[in-house]
Amino acid sequence: MVTPPTTVVKIPIQEIIDSFSESLGEEGARTLVKEAVKSCGFLTQADFTKEQTILILNHLQEKEGFVGILAGILIPRIIIRNV
Repeated sequence: MVTPPTTVVKIPIQEIIDSFSESLGEEGARTLVKEAVKSCGFLTQADFTKEQTILILNHLQEKEGFVGILAGILIPRIIIRNV
């Protein structure tokens, strides 16, 4: 039996930043996401796997207010993403 190759879904860091930039501004969102990336023990890179992205968003979900709410909304979107 041949197992089909699995596709690794990559989420660009800019996509995560863009999700928060409308409310926080580009620089505020960039700082927020980079701090979350660092807190999760990841190096800043161009993109992340779904699993890494979910960990980053879980970290952001712990924050109060809009950031936590938006992170909670984004997690299911990442989970069901296939490309």
